[in-house]
Amino acid sequence: MDTFIELNCDLCHSKLTPYGSKVLKDGIICRNCAEELSKWLTDKQLKQLSLQDIENHLQYRTKNLEHIKNFKFNKVIKGRYSLYIDSENREFVISKAMDLVADNSDVIRADSIESIQIQKVNNENNCCDIFININLINSEITSLSFKVNQFSAIEFNSDIYNDTINQAILLVDTIINSFQLDVDYTKYKINTQGGK
Repeated sequence: MDTFIELNCDLCHSKLTPYGSKVLKDGIICRNCAEELSKWLTDKQLKQLSLQDIENHLQYRTKNLEHIKNFKFNKVIKGRYSLYIDSENREFVISKAMDLVADNSDVIRADSIESIQIQKVNNENNCCDIFININLINSEITSLSFKVNQFSAIEFNSDIYNDTINQAILLVDTIINSFQLDVDYTKYKINTQGGK
């Protein structure tokens, strides 16, 4: 006879569903609690965080919601992930969302950028994906990593490939030039492992 063990979220104590729950270093949180977290936190990062870390992070998210409500950008680069820049306050947002407030998109201080990298990840059949990786210091979020291309994989040296590389360079150059940053910037790192 099969036994089903019913588990509850260690944060809000509601019943866990089979999908969307996230494993932490010392517990599990439900999909609803996980949706309140920054979109930039990966499952790998979450497994290194404690329940106390998550509670602290949720306090940050509450403050960020007030921050994003007052965020005034003066420059936008549209794309799969759009870049919004507030040059005066040296802050930026990168988001897929159309409504930054509803998404509670993270407002990032330009001074927290440690390094930026455009990465080409090789896949099968002479195709690749283009990622931008931004490593942060002194920030609630440690890194931003996102795929630039709209499609699952793009063919080398195609028009779409060239457009995607140009879009990635435009995004990165806009961040660096808007804030006059002196950061470690690597345009290409080839990863032939076939995945992110």
